[in-house]
Amino acid sequence: SDPKALRADLKAAEIKKSANLLSNPNAHEGMKGWQILSNGGNGWKTQSIAVPCVDAKKNFVTSYGWCIRRQVVDLSTNGVSKQELGSLAPIEVTSYYMAEGCCGSTYAIRLELLDEKQRTIANFASGFLDAPCTHWAKLQHVFKGYRKAARYLVWEDRGKDKKYWRGHYGAKITGGSVR
Repeated sequence: SDPKALRADLKAAEIKKSANLLSNPNAHEGMKGWQILSNGGNGWKTQSIAVPCVDAKKNFVTSYGWCIRRQVVDLSTNGVSKQELGSLAPIEVTSYYMAEGCCGSTYAIRLELLDEKQRTIANFASGFLDAPCTHWAKLQHVFKGYRKAARYLVWEDRGKDKKYWRGHYGAKITGGSVR
């Protein structure tokens, strides 16, 4: 085989692997791409980012009641080949969260890997996390060692403030990725 063609194929696979499969991870398109499961308190909001985080210019922010959102990523329609889906390759999921002001807020994420019949292969739940008020916290999980081919990844996260302040003082979320 041609070494130049092989290098080009490897480079293309590397670029594809580095592409973020999550739609609208940084609130640049409002809530587009997200299914809102709960709009607690004053609901979800997007805003310009105050504390720099990855390449984001905006973030999502929650309120005093649980704000829950969900996105189902179809791995096969997002540039991942059937061969890659069947290879049981690691799938890396990342999210960044922090509190809005120092009100105190909670963040949680639940992830599920599904096969083509939408049966659960593997899952992860962070539990309830205290969001820091001075910096973005990074949450990362890598699915590996699962036994069946993955077809979908379900991302469901939530946040709220702890003092029930009117407005948007809950967890802020941005920088999400599925790779």
